Amino acid sequence: MARIVLESGGPPRSYTVGRSLIIGRHSGCGVVLDDPQSSRENTGIAFDGRAYILRDLDSRNGTYLNEMPVKGPQALHPNDRIRVGRSIFVFELDGDDAGLAPELRVPRLASSLPPSAPIDPGPGRPPARERTPLVIEGPGAARSFFYWLILLAILAGGVYAARTAFLWAFDRTIPK
Repeated sequence: MARIVLESGGPPRSYTVGRSLIIGRHSGCGVVLDDPQSSRENTGIAFDGRAYILRDLDSRNGTYLNEMPVKGPQALHPNDRIRVGRSIFVFELDGDDAGLAPELRVPRLASSLPPSAPIDPGPGRPPARERTPLVIEGPGAARSFFYWLILLAILAGGVYAARTAFLWAFDRTIPK
């Protein structure tokens, strides 16, 4: 089991995450915040079978994990700090963490590493490959214009053929 502990705004309060937990201002949320800087449903934490995943629920002011904005699903580690509006939570694991991936049972590496520093994957694992951005290029403006002209010619030919077929059938079925 995991829990989050609210550190800001008075004495610490603990909330059990369970399978999922929603944080926000709405009264139906698992953690209800009295904070105008948070959205009605600001943040979600869910257990997917191997990790506790933090997601921003398209909130107005965002969600921050260790003071970095959450742009997509993020796996949580012990002692991660989650900021929702003015409220700061600390993610903690209880003794029963069955099913949790072993690498997620320990706190994150020190944030003193620069963002571009490679992380040692450990013994017996190959180093991570650098990922190059994938660039998909189209046919270019001139070729695209040419393709549009072909499509318009096909469309005009189809309209002309349909009109001709209609007039031919009309002349055959209506007596003069």
